[in-house]
Amino acid sequence: MPPILLGIVALVIATVGVFVLPTILGIGNPPQGSAGPSPSAVASDGIASATPTEPTAIPGPKAQIYVVQAGDTMSRIANRFGVPLQALVDANKATIPNADRLDIGQQVIIPATAPTTVPDAGASPSPAASASP
Repeated sequence: MPPILLGIVALVIATVGVFVLPTILGIGNPPQGSAGPSPSAVASDGIASATPTEPTAIPGPKAQIYVVQAGDTMSRIANRFGVPLQALVDANKATIPNADRLDIGQQVIIPATAPTTVPDAGASPSPAASASP
């Protein structure tokens, strides 16, 4: 038998062994019944969903406690933490009856403020910001 013919026969046998035989024997295929979503997991629009998904709640901002230092005023504390003065006074009405008089060591509640804008993650930088000097 010529060597070239022997090579072709070996190639055909190898192809059958690699591609056809595993399919016939069921090797590498998932067991019947476990593949694909169950009928109850398929929505009416035909899109399969493994588990129902709900949006995750984003935790809101939390209040902080600030200990009054020498020279502090409600106005300075409000500016330091970026909260409106009236919001700071309102948050401390129960513990600070006179907002014009603070004692060193006194605890001031800094109310949580929500951001007024949401950063746009997809925004491209402005031309001025991306220009090199």
